[in-house]
Amino acid sequence: RRLLALTYLRLGQPDKSLSVLQPLLDKADPPQPVYMMAAQAHMMAGDVVKAEALLEKAAKLAPDDKRTRTALAVSRLMRGNVDAGMSELQTLSAKDDSTMADLPLIGALVRKKDYAGALKAIDALEAKTAGQPTAANLRARVLMQQGNKEAARQSFEAALKIQPSFYPATSALAQLALMDGKPDEAKRLIDGAIQADPRNMQALLAS
Repeated sequence: RRLLALTYLRLGQPDKSLSVLQPLLDKADPPQPVYMMAAQAHMMAGDVVKAEALLEKAAKLAPDDKRTRTALAVSRLMRGNVDAGMSELQTLSAKDDSTMADLPLIGALVRKKDYAGALKAIDALEAKTAGQPTAANLRARVLMQQGNKEAARQSFEAALKIQPSFYPATSALAQLALMDGKPDEAKRLIDGAIQADPRNMQALLAS
């Protein structure tokens, strides 16, 4: 049942997943993964209230499980309980070496337009992901929202230095070049992306 429910989730069919899981949920002591899958199905179906109730049950069964606590914090954010959700994500980010809580935390801070807080959270993410372009790319996008185009450009370039085939940064730099009236520079960037990854369909279509 759990495997079938997971398959339905991956196919984007939460109703069928919940139907398969219901007999397990009706038992006296469902295991924690069942609560997690049912919560994911309700979240996919748009019922955040039911999802949060199931996540709370899952968290009681496994209070130290970072995945469960992160999902619960995100559900609280989605329900509008911003302070509680943010506080939990910040705690998880500070205590956990994984990046599970960092990305939803950064997203929540950006939505609040707390750009200083978002940049600080990105610094923490960068410390955990040395050698990856994700933090530099996120920093650039926050800087763009602040209107600091030149600093954003430098961060996009930093992402490409880490990983030349990282196309999101290339695409953003090409768009900046076009905004500045530099189509040749934009073409050079796209050609560089194709050279770094000849099978990159996005770059090939943009060339």
